[in-house]
Amino acid sequence: MASRQFFEQLHQKWSLSTSLVAIKIKSEAIHLQEILLTRHSSRGGTVCERVL
Repeated sequence: MASRQFFEQLHQKWSLSTSLVAIKIKSEAIHLQEILLTRHSSRGGTVCERVL
């Protein structure tokens, strides 16, 4: 019974950490898209707009 409780706690911690990593990756991707957009708009290119 104690081992099952331990595994449930471990699973909760694991799912929490993986969701945090996913959020971090998503925010990094959004940040990269913003950098690309500003870089393209400063050069007046519409290639990035077509891709996104």
